[in-house]
Amino acid sequence: MQTNHDNNRREVIAITNEFLSKSADRKLYSITFTPHMGSVWSAGIWSNINSREDYVLDLFDLFELSLNRKLFNNWKRRGSKPAFSLGAVEHYEKNSSNLVAPHIHGILAIDLAFVTVLEDQLTPTGGRRRLDLDCLKGTPWVAKRHLVHSIVIEPLITQEDLERWSNYSFDIKKLTFNTTTRGTRNADYKLCRIG
Repeated sequence: MQTNHDNNRREVIAITNEFLSKSADRKLYSITFTPHMGSVWSAGIWSNINSREDYVLDLFDLFELSLNRKLFNNWKRRGSKPAFSLGAVEHYEKNSSNLVAPHIHGILAIDLAFVTVLEDQLTPTGGRRRLDLDCLKGTPWVAKRHLVHSIVIEPLITQEDLERWSNYSFDIKKLTFNTTTRGTRNADYKLCRIG
């Protein structure tokens, strides 16, 4: 007998494989995108899961649009985005029912021609590399940058790195509903809600 867990697992695997096939000629990075906890409180949405999810995804959409503009200003004419992602929104502390700031764990795929531009914006901090939140000047990001606590980006160098990060990001045991596609004018990434 098949369970929701089995169905979710198959769907996450299919979506991940589809993402990886589209990013075969790109460099992959882990990404953790975290807004300030206070900005979620101030928005009055702390305990509303759907609103929290919309909030963090809207911020991420704006970040991804701005990152694409930074990497290649005329990316729409080019026909493909320099950067796209696969991610999951997490709402709870690990092994707990306590809410934390909603945040995204995911995989960022960067066109090889733009890897150096991205990596020049990463600053080592406490053993991790964080994106300089002010690096996207001149883009729509500037108006919302103050709402974000951190963006941690690390290269996924080996297949082991990719598998370990995928297992962490898309923890099947914690999926609360089937994966869906969130398509907006800015992003076409897949979404799993965790927790």
